[in-house]
Amino acid sequence: MKKILLIIFIIINIFIIYILNIDKKTYYVNLSDNKVEYSTIIKNKIGKKLEKYINYTNNDYRVTDLINDINDNIEIKDNQTIQNALIKADILTIKIGNNELNYKANNKNINELFEYSDELIDDIEELFKLIRIYDKEKIYFIGFKNDKTSYYDEIYEYLNLKLKDLCSNYDIIFVDNISDDAIANKILK
Repeated sequence: MKKILLIIFIIINIFIIYILNIDKKTYYVNLSDNKVEYSTIIKNKIGKKLEKYINYTNNDYRVTDLINDINDNIEIKDNQTIQNALIKADILTIKIGNNELNYKANNKNINELFEYSDELIDDIEELFKLIRIYDKEKIYFIGFKNDKTSYYDEIYEYLNLKLKDLCSNYDIIFVDNISDDAIANKILK
């Protein structure tokens, strides 16, 4: 009888310790190749439940640059490395590749752009594999958007279709790039 009471006492204590230590704060990390408003909207909507917000952006960033930064485990903010931020992230948003495509689209014909798009998809898949090593929580990938009317819309449609399939393979949520408010609402729903 004493053994049973002792076991029940231990189980109850473990349960109480578990309940008291549940993390109710949100650790939000955004990786992007340009300054984006959706991450600020998300940060503000999380409000007091926000544990930490890391917005790692670079206007000249390419997918391969981000892969190299993760592999090199660079310091990104306040003595924190990128791998550590990925591990701790409750929400991770990624928006990368659009700048690369816009740069390439300036002087290319459509066939060359389709070939380049396939290379870009391969790089993004490598990025997804790498990120999934560190981040086991919710990851959102923001799709491509044609900001220039002179570029080929079919390239962007092609890329987004391929990315939707790729995201589903890596348990990543694809978010259409409509507006910053729509992106934030989709992520926080």
